[in-house]
Amino acid sequence: MDIVSTIISVLSLLFIVIISVRLYTLFKRRKNITWDVKQGVRCYSCKTDMIEDLGLDQVKKFEKLMEIHDKYSMDPKREDFKLCVSCNRDDKLEGITSHKFFNGNRLNKIKKLLYSKKSDKVLMIMIVLMIVFQVIDGLIRHYFHIHTMIGSLYTIFYWLVWYYKMSLSFGEKKENL
Repeated sequence: MDIVSTIISVLSLLFIVIISVRLYTLFKRRKNITWDVKQGVRCYSCKTDMIEDLGLDQVKKFEKLMEIHDKYSMDPKREDFKLCVSCNRDDKLEGITSHKFFNGNRLNKIKKLLYSKKSDKVLMIMIVLMIVFQVIDGLIRHYFHIHTMIGSLYTIFYWLVWYYKMSLSFGEKKENL
């Protein structure tokens, strides 16, 4: 049991390092599109630019973006998630035809949740739980000399969720200036 607990602890630390490096490279090479997704400028499933897909001329695109900006200026907490036509169609078909528990329909709901402000609160609660589990792990190890893996496994779970949330936040490559 001690060796398994040690391996899981090392894996947990390795996850932290690998995910941190990966997110650093994403941050350096890709654009953050979270605001665009939250305001309905981009599809939250496939990240395509929905204003470009409307086929409007430049003046109409600008007016549409100004309308979105004005709505945001009036209410900065506003979130208006949208699916593009293709993803909306696929989502509805998947909901009707798929009988699997984890289908594309549920994946889109998870993506929408991870983009929302609710996920920030959930991640804060998860951080507190991670600390609590690590403390409980340490106390059990100190007083009962039992090596548990609950803290390390939860840390791995937290970092995977956080990595998925952060990787959703990045879109196309940055243009070289």
